[in-house]
Amino acid sequence: QKESKILINDDESVEMLYSKLCLDLNMDMEPNLDA
Repeated sequence: QKESKILINDDESVEMLYSKLCLDLNMDMEPNLDA
């Protein structure tokens, strides 16, 4: 059970990192939106 929880936590972390990467890429591709 502990191993399962760790795996779930890792999956959530990966998902957060992936979504953050997507946001960063979008900001880099469209830097004039905020300006």
